[in-house]
Amino acid sequence: MYSYIIGTYTGTDGNTIVVEAGGIGYSITYPVTSYGLPFGIGEEVKIYTHFQVSENQVALYGFISEADREVFRLLISVNGVGPKIAVGILAAISADDFKFAVLGGDVKLLQSAPGVGKKSAERIIMELKDKFSLEETFESAYEKKAAVPAETSLRNDVVSGLTSLGFTSSEAISAYNKIEIKEDSTVEDVLGKALELLSNI
Repeated sequence: MYSYIIGTYTGTDGNTIVVEAGGIGYSITYPVTSYGLPFGIGEEVKIYTHFQVSENQVALYGFISEADREVFRLLISVNGVGPKIAVGILAAISADDFKFAVLGGDVKLLQSAPGVGKKSAERIIMELKDKFSLEETFESAYEKKAAVPAETSLRNDVVSGLTSLGFTSSEAISAYNKIEIKEDSTVEDVLGKALELLSNI
C-alpha cells in the first residue's frame, strides 16, 4: 500500500515514531536501537514502509533503508516470528550483522535480540540461510564501512580472507565468532587464529 513516506519527523513514543507528510501524522513502528534514532525532530526523513494487516491489528512498520525492510519481511515469513520480534531483532542487530549471523549460524547473536530463544534462532537460521549471499552482504557492509565500528570492519576483512582461501562462508564466520576480539586485534592476528581453528576441524 505504501512503499515509503517522505516527511518531517515530529517525535517518538517508545518504538513508534511520527512522521508528518501532507498534513497527516503517520504513526510508524520503527526499530529504535540502543543508539537512538539516526535523525532528529524537525528533520525531513524518508522511511521505507511495510503495511501489515492481521486479525487483531492494522499497523505501519518503517525502516531507514530498503535492506532493513527486506530483512523484516524475510523474518516475518519465518514460522513463529511475528512483526514484534522482527522489529526487536532489527533494533538489536543491524541488517548486515543479521545476515552474517544467519550465514555463519551464529545462534548466540540472534539470541541477544529480545524475544528470541535458542529454538527460534535456530529456526531463523534454518529457514533463511539460503536467502542471503555472502558477496552481496560484504558489498553492503563495505559501502557503509566508514560508518561501522572497527570490529565490524575487522570481521569483514577476516571472513573475506578466509573465503578467498577456499573456506565456506559458514566456516569462516563460525571461526571468527569463536575468537576473542580485543582492542588491539589485527586482521593478521585474527586470521591466524581462525586458520588454526579451521585446521582442527
